Amino acid sequence: RKYNNKIWRTDGGERDPHRAFIEYVGHRDNVPKNFNLSPVDSPKSNAWYKMIPIVRNTLAKQMQNIASIASLDGKFSNSSGRKTVIQALRYDFDPLEISKLTGHANPESISSYSHNLLEKQRQ
Repeated sequence: RKYNNKIWRTDGGERDPHRAFIEYVGHRDNVPKNFNLSPVDSPKSNAWYKMIPIVRNTLAKQMQNIASIASLDGKFSNSSGRKTVIQALRYDFDPLEISKLTGHANPESISSYSHNLLEKQRQ
């Protein structure tokens, strides 16, 4: 790697990364997991960020942008990340644990995301 991406806490001055993070956390509201933070144009209170819901079209555009920046071939949708996570976890974790992580109500519903590899079928 060209860069060693590490930061350390410094003297607590203006450029201290730990201080900057604590200040950032202080200027945002408690955010539920299905919301994005967006900067407030002209803050009238201590909160510098506002909560906006993650909507389907916004997420789809973000997936397309990420795929294009990463020079990935193929079509990527909102469920592409979920499918990849399920396929990566299915050999090491119980379907019940995976369904809790991905938000599926029924552990059997994750089977549609899994494609058995030839080696796994032979075992």
